[in-house]
Parts: sequence; structure tokens; C-alpha cells
Amino acid sequence: MVNLRTVQAHNATLKTLAPGLVAVFETFSLAKCGAHASLMGNFFLESMARQYPHTSFVHAYPSGVATGLMRELPIASGISAVLELLLRPFMVPVQESGERHLLAATSGRVPCES
Repeated sequence: MVNLRTVQAHNATLKTLAPGLVAVFETFSLAKCGAHASLMGNFFLESMARQYPHTSFVHAYPSGVATGLMRELPIASGISAVLELLLRPFMVPVQESGERHLLAATSGRVPCES
């Protein structure tokens, strides 16, 4: 059982040492975490584009890619078939995903900034 006084003391200490960190824990959600990760990826690619102006960078989400990853997980063998049926309309074959990314990376439609 967790001692309530210990938790309260810990929270008070944490608020004193890192007040911004407490706000993160109080408002954390997976949706916000996903949005944050996406933004950080965008910021990273923008900084790389500034450092290397003669290179095109593509930040793409190709949808789900049917890579067969689930078959490698021991507990997933049973649910893999069910998930495959449910997610099939949203999946893109590996070949098509590669073709799309190659086109985006080498086509004149997505020129580098310089």
C-alpha cells in the first residue's frame, strides 16, 4: 500500500525542484505524446534541411505497411490473423510503400530548398 503522506511529500518536493515537469505528468496522454513526437520529427527534418540545403527530406506517413512484423512476436501469432483481417483495408504492401518513398525522394515534385 502506498503511503499518502510520502506521495504528498514527494509531489511537494518535485514541484519545488521542477515545476514544469509536474505539469507534464498531470496532463500526459498518449494522444499528446504522439502529437509531440510528430512535431519533434518535423522540427528535426526542418533543421536538417537548413544544414543540408541541397538534399530533399521527406517526412511521410505511408499508412500501415504490411511488413510481417507481427509474425515475429510470440504472443502475436494468435491475434495476428485477426488484426490482419481488420487492418487490411488500411495496409500498404512493402513494395508500394518503397515506390512511394522513392518517388517522393527523387522526384522533382519535392525539390530541395536551394
